[in-house]
Amino acid sequence: MSTQYKNKFHFKTLFIIGFVFIIFSCNREPWENENLKGLTEKKVDIILGTSDASRIIVLSDKLYEYQYGLLAIFPNYKEKHIEIKEKIWGRKNKKTAVWFFQKDGDWIEIDNMTWNENFTKF
Repeated sequence: MSTQYKNKFHFKTLFIIGFVFIIFSCNREPWENENLKGLTEKKVDIILGTSDASRIIVLSDKLYEYQYGLLAIFPNYKEKHIEIKEKIWGRKNKKTAVWFFQKDGDWIEIDNMTWNENFTKF
């Protein structure tokens, strides 16, 4: 084999490996923090700190795109008045949304999502 052919083969191999790595690393947006699952609002606040925003939302067909996962948790949302507390944290280029449902007087985490604002737009 000639040196020129070996160099081209080596470059193509590295290019393909690099391309595959980039594709797989970009597909991790958004993600869920499993460490927050089922925690109370107070415990989530201890872990994430003070939120930048907090509000009560009523489940309906008029949600933002990033909130649609809540409808899978409560498929009967049209039959009942379901209130969810949403808290948002912004750190550097990342945003984290955590949703809580009130049970026995405590707000309990039912879902969460973190995304990089540079890569994911809602």
